Amino acid sequence: MNATVISSSTNRNATTPTSTKALSLCFVNDLTSVKTAKVFFYIIIFIASFIGNTLILNAVIKKATLRRSINQFIGNICLANLLITLVYMPRMMVMVVDGSHWLVEGTLGLVLCKLVPVIHHACLLVSILSLTALSIDRFFYIVVPTKQILSKKKQKFVIPLMWVVAILVRFPSLYALRLHPARHTDSLTCDDSIQKAFKSIKARRTYYTFLLIFFYALPLILIVMFYSIIIVFLKKRKRVCSNRHKADRTVDAKYKEASRKTLKMLITVTVCFVICWATYFLAQIAYRSVPCELRFWRFFLAHCNSAISPYLCMIFNKKYQEHVKNALYRSCCLCCAVCEIADEDVTEI
Repeated sequence: MNATVISSSTNRNATTPTSTKALSLCFVNDLTSVKTAKVFFYIIIFIASFIGNTLILNAVIKKATLRRSINQFIGNICLANLLITLVYMPRMMVMVVDGSHWLVEGTLGLVLCKLVPVIHHACLLVSILSLTALSIDRFFYIVVPTKQILSKKKQKFVIPLMWVVAILVRFPSLYALRLHPARHTDSLTCDDSIQKAFKSIKARRTYYTFLLIFFYALPLILIVMFYSIIIVFLKKRKRVCSNRHKADRTVDAKYKEASRKTLKMLITVTVCFVICWATYFLAQIAYRSVPCELRFWRFFLAHCNSAISPYLCMIFNKKYQEHVKNALYRSCCLCCAVCEIADEDVTEI
């Protein structure tokens, strides 16, 4: 599998993405015990991510009180996490055990070869865009409440637009990915010929620089800027509210507390995202060819974000907690009912 990543355009860093062959050799040469441990770790985050993101998505879809813009964007992030979990994590587990050998042949194999890495990168872009949208939404909700630019009607277009933009941006990879015969074996490998998508090295470097600036650096700057303004605004509001009438102070206190809890949740989720994905990006910037010792962990740490972020939302949001408790309670009741029916059937026999 091609582990295509974003690289900068500076001198030695504007290189081709990490090669599948090098990536697979790092994993294949591991001891059996090491492979087992890596797969075990991935199974843990796979289960945690699947359960956590499914519960949050279910809450956003079913609970009417969670259909505000903030929860819609959180649900969008959870959807992206869930797709990474179901589409790419299994591929990483296969690579740890069997290297880059592509297990599916023919037309279906080619389709999966193109879709799996593109979906992975598209989900990453969608998460970044959603985090940026959340910071903008909170800015207008708290600082400029009279101008809500992300209304419910606009969300119906904004969220699908994020996915369309993410897929279009990664279209060169979709075009370049191919199935190739693996060297010295009868198996296939999924690799890209990204140079075919661009007629010159300069064009390819421009493409990666564009991604780095407009889909990583700029969103991060905007997120930091908006949350900084919100924090300063809330501090000033606290000083102003202290001189108001008691009834007004009570209303302001409730508003401030609700805003702070939501803000803490979003900032924590954003910081978690940046920390988990930092190694993924920085490794490609720092190395022309990422060392074997780092390759597994940069993917694993990045994917840990999918397993951690939904539980952070549950910790900070009581409505998520209530929905999760109800969902778990219903699941337990269903299991008990099934067990009782099974016991009755056994008794009759």
